[in-house]
Amino acid sequence: MEFAERAGIDVIGNYIDRAFSAKSYHRPEFQRTIKDSYKYAFDCIIVWKLDRFSRNRYDSAHYKALLRKNGVKVISAKETIAEG
Repeated sequence: MEFAERAGIDVIGNYIDRAFSAKSYHRPEFQRTIKDSYKYAFDCIIVWKLDRFSRNRYDSAHYKALLRKNGVKVISAKETIAEG
């Protein structure tokens, strides 16, 4: 929340998968995030660190591309993400 405030990002909701490993994309809130991205209700998601988004590089690239297609940017509060 502090990162969003400093960056001037309005937080409209939270997607939190407690006690689920980022090794799998079969996380209820992660899947809800992806599903909700098709509604174009938000333009970015903030993750603490990229390994909280996904630990599998293929899954990470796949879901980031899907989110990008839906106009959603993945932002890390603790790490810089290259645009390319």
